[in-house]
Amino acid sequence: MTCVNKHFLKRIGTAILLGICNLIELLLKLLLQLPRHRFLVIMCLVIYVGYTSTTRHRFMDNRVLSRITQTEFPDFTVLKYEKGQKSFTGDYRGSIVFKLDEPLSEEFIQSIKDLSSISDSHWSISKDEYRYSCLWGAGWPPPPGESENEEIELKITISKESQKGKIEFCYW
Repeated sequence: MTCVNKHFLKRIGTAILLGICNLIELLLKLLLQLPRHRFLVIMCLVIYVGYTSTTRHRFMDNRVLSRITQTEFPDFTVLKYEKGQKSFTGDYRGSIVFKLDEPLSEEFIQSIKDLSSISDSHWSISKDEYRYSCLWGAGWPPPPGESENEEIELKITISKESQKGKIEFCYW
C-alpha cells in the first residue's frame, strides 16, 4: 500500500468519525424532546456505547501508540481483534493481533534500544521481541496525553523476525 493510500484511508477514517459525532449530536437533539425517564435511559446507553467503542479501538491507531510509547510507532494492519470479557463492574480486557506494513526501520529499532536503557520508559528487549508494558491510574502516572482518571494496563509485543505483534489492554 502506498503512502498516499495510507494517508487517504486515515482521512476517510477521520471523516467517518466526524460523521458519527454529528449523528450523535442529532440524536441528542431528538432525545431532548422525549419524556425525562426515557431520555435518561437512552442517554446512559449512548454514553456507554460511545465510551466503549472509542476506548476499545483507540489502540488500533499508530498515532495514539506513538504518543503513549514515545516512539514513531510503525504503520500496521490489524489481523485480529480479540474481544475480551466485560464484567458488570466495567472491567474489560481485549487484544489486537497485527502485522507491520513494512519491516521495522533502523530508526525505530534504535529508539527502542535507547528507550529500553531508561528505567521508566516501559520498553524492554528480549532475544525474540520488543516489549512495551505500562500500567497507569490508581496512583501510577499516565503516559503522555493519557488521563490520570483512567486505569489501564497496556502491553505491546513486536516479534523481531515475523513482523507480527500483539497489543493487549485492560481497563478496570
